[in-house]
Amino acid sequence: MTMFTTLVTERKYSIIASASRSNLQGYMNMMRHANMMNAVKQVMYKKDHAHINPVTGFYREMGMDYKHVSECFEQSVMLSTDSFDKVQELVKLFCDRFEQDCILVQDNDTGVIKLRGIGWVQEIGNAWRFYNIAGTDIETFAMGHNAFTILPNGMAVEVVQGNF
Repeated sequence: MTMFTTLVTERKYSIIASASRSNLQGYMNMMRHANMMNAVKQVMYKKDHAHINPVTGFYREMGMDYKHVSECFEQSVMLSTDSFDKVQELVKLFCDRFEQDCILVQDNDTGVIKLRGIGWVQEIGNAWRFYNIAGTDIETFAMGHNAFTILPNGMAVEVVQGNF
């Protein structure tokens, strides 16, 4: 069982989110990430604090003119909870306080992965594709992808339809 599988199956819901904004300088996004980590701990139940894991996200924001692929990397967080009320609180936190359009939420009972914003939900997949990127030039890998998450164990995962 991979670290990711363990993280996402211990609780009913798994979430990946970021406080980063593509229009801000790196140091500003680092400050936002630190503030977000503190805010998440205030929202989450104490029993869920062990299920808050920093990860690296890669996301090509639509409408942005990137000079270099490295501008698409961001500090993110992966967390999990059994409470749908907490999922809704996290949507509000990330969308209101950190100006995000949405967060990624997986229902671990059904496997369905959705983007959740305030007042809208969009299903985007039902499985994860794993990549062993150890020893890989990450910028070359990123050229062929629009969005993925790098886990602490060095694996990259992206949302897909189907089983992989």
